[in-house]
Amino acid sequence: MSEQSKRELSTQQQVVVSSRWNPTPEQLQTLEELYRRGTRTPSAEQIQHITAQLRRYGKIEGKNVFYWFQNHKARERQKRRRQLESASDHEQYSCDLENTDQKKEPGN
Repeated sequence: MSEQSKRELSTQQQVVVSSRWNPTPEQLQTLEELYRRGTRTPSAEQIQHITAQLRRYGKIEGKNVFYWFQNHKARERQKRRRQLESASDHEQYSCDLENTDQKKEPGN
């Protein structure tokens, strides 16, 4: 193998192209603002429009927009569910403490 071939192979091995989309801060800010304003499941037409807007700030495809909304919605649901479970656990703990205290009081 020639020296030039070895250098080209080495250069090709060093360039690793990630297939994962990493949103720019501007893209994230725009997506979060759209979500806050009520966009939850954008139509195909809305996705195209949003993608065109976000392309000003960096590389993006329609599927990135589609999956961002899908994932964001799912994470919001998970977060809400965890908060409800946490509140429910706290209420249960408080009730258990009250019941324990009442049992310790004389005359009960």
